[in-house]
Amino acid sequence: MKPLNFVNSFDPYAARLEEAKARRKRCVIISAIATLLLLVLVLGIGIGVSVTRSHQRSESSSNRQGANAGSSNSLLALCNRTAFPPSCISSLSAYPDAPGANPKKLALLGITAAVEEVKRSLALVHNISSELETQTNLVNLTTMDALGDCSDNLLDSLDHLDHSMSELDTLDLKSFRGFSPSMENIHTWLSSALTFHTTCADAIESERQQEKLLPLQARSEYVQEILTNALSFFVAFKALLDKTFPGTPTRRRLLSSPPLGSLPEWITDAQRRHLLQQGGSSEMAPANAIVAKDGSGQFVSIQEAIDAAPLKSRTMHVIYIKQGIYDEAVVVPKAVTNLAFLGDGIDKTIIQGQRSVAGGSTTFGSATLAINGRGFVASHLSVRNLAGPKGRQAVAVRVSGDQAAFYRCSFNGYQDTLYAHSSRHFYRECVVSGTVDFIFGNAAAVFQRCNIQALLPDPGQNIMITAHGRVTDLQNTGFSFHGCRVEGSGRLVAQSHRFPAYLGRPWKDYATTVFMQSDIGGIIYPAGWSEWEGAPLHRYKTVFFGEYLNTGAGASQSGRVYWSVPSLTMDQAREFTVGKLISGLDWLPYSGVVFANNL
Repeated sequence: MKPLNFVNSFDPYAARLEEAKARRKRCVIISAIATLLLLVLVLGIGIGVSVTRSHQRSESSSNRQGANAGSSNSLLALCNRTAFPPSCISSLSAYPDAPGANPKKLALLGITAAVEEVKRSLALVHNISSELETQTNLVNLTTMDALGDCSDNLLDSLDHLDHSMSELDTLDLKSFRGFSPSMENIHTWLSSALTFHTTCADAIESERQQEKLLPLQARSEYVQEILTNALSFFVAFKALLDKTFPGTPTRRRLLSSPPLGSLPEWITDAQRRHLLQQGGSSEMAPANAIVAKDGSGQFVSIQEAIDAAPLKSRTMHVIYIKQGIYDEAVVVPKAVTNLAFLGDGIDKTIIQGQRSVAGGSTTFGSATLAINGRGFVASHLSVRNLAGPKGRQAVAVRVSGDQAAFYRCSFNGYQDTLYAHSSRHFYRECVVSGTVDFIFGNAAAVFQRCNIQALLPDPGQNIMITAHGRVTDLQNTGFSFHGCRVEGSGRLVAQSHRFPAYLGRPWKDYATTVFMQSDIGGIIYPAGWSEWEGAPLHRYKTVFFGEYLNTGAGASQSGRVYWSVPSLTMDQAREFTVGKLISGLDWLPYSGVVFANNL
């Protein structure tokens, strides 16, 4: 799918991203006229003038018809440069000023149209749910759970659209001089809004035999197109700003790790060294709350401590979780922001559950720990899903909140262990174990110096480490494994000849995953990557699976599938570093987690 290209049209900007066959190296082609027009916009002169209603009423009938025809033609010209022209025309026809709108205004109109359509879908979900609740003979619990997942994700989509619109509306072009974290945030939020809707659509599709859900299924594709077009308008606007200020770096300065002085105020140098290197303790932890199974803290359950945490906190709220096994499903609501879990160690502080698809849960709802709030940090603890290989999809951790960081944590399960669902994440010196698609989702996530451990699967199963879910090249998502170790458990290594293992497979059409400077064990088959069963052939023209300077018995480039890039260039690899993929310098220093920003 190609993003907007308005070089030869009336609209004053353009953005073109190369096809994934050219390895999706982004390049922007914008004419000098477009740049000059944007400068005019920055000076506040504006581009295009909307006709006021009072003036329209004074026009003659013939003039009004001519104006309407001109507006229709302009809207057609505008929408023909989006991925989905019919949906674009349908959604923007309610906004007469759309054809003459300046780039910023057009992006705002695209988001506004998306908000209205997502609201309609949410209302439909609630209506269907209410109707089914009164007709128990027509519904099962799985269908209601799917509708619940859909409702939650649509609400999250609306939140991200609202945040994007508010942030973009306050952007002052007159004082704009180059790279802005706000633009990166908006891009992430719009990408996440699309991901949340995709998750809703997937949940409903899984219940496609339920006749009552047909109206919602029919809407899903249309709303997906509206969200994609909104993202396209914004990406084109962002590309024009990048072109207009070519001397400004797209990211801030690079450094290998944050100095102690840049770490959050809630933790001293001595405490930081102790807690992030040795684990927490009641004497050292600057904790706002303490959880202990033996009753020596304020709370005996983790969820109780979360429920007592402040909402929308601007400072870090620290929950110290003492040694123990906590059998509970834990949810961090989206209103609980800047929350930190500090444990006593991977083998000491353990959160575990056993919800699974085989046990009647949905994949989205099976998580032992679900993180929806922004700015979450965790260190020195383990999260497990004990459903086992017979449980099928069984998530240990789902991360949907933006700017989440994990340090020396362990995530253990079998199929679908870590659901890196959406937004930006960072994992440092963590362990992730599983069998099938055990790191999956559509987040922008960097795994640094992590141990990725494949376990022995059930007979007949292949091992798939990753399954990324990017649905359009306009999203800024992808998985990056930097300086990691990929290996098999002792039981798997002894039988590796029976169980093919792959670095990943493409869950969606624009799946994006790279392994860089990592140790790839001999369990990985020479092909490196696997197809997704039943996927259309065009998917293998748009996915991006790459490798860069890896070592180990499984790192050989010989035999790799033709649709991967077994030898990335340095410039390509840099796009998947902390500084590039997740804009790490804007938020990681405040998490207290050390990181390498560049290769």
